[in-house]
Amino acid sequence: MTIKRLPRQLSGADVKSLSATKTADVDSTERSTLFVNSVDKAMPVLTAFDGSKRHLTLSQIAPLTDMDLSSAQRFTYTLATLGYLCKNPESKAYELSPKVFDFTTTT
Repeated sequence: MTIKRLPRQLSGADVKSLSATKTADVDSTERSTLFVNSVDKAMPVLTAFDGSKRHLTLSQIAPLTDMDLSSAQRFTYTLATLGYLCKNPESKAYELSPKVFDFTTTT
């Protein structure tokens, strides 16, 4: 099994490409029972926020991640509840929270 390292920032086209080919290297019958599908589905939501797209609404996130609106809503709500996304109450647009950057800091 080959593990690919993802680039730090992905364009919308890259996110769609990854969604379409995320299982290309690993056939579903070869996946480990340790693999968590929900994490696999949540990552495109986070990576949809690239340098050119810092604020996204649900209707923008859904097509970028190949999700329907309901799924996009559930994932963004969960990620916001966990502190990884912030939602602007007026524009209803989401953005990455500073908590995401905790992954990039070293001690």
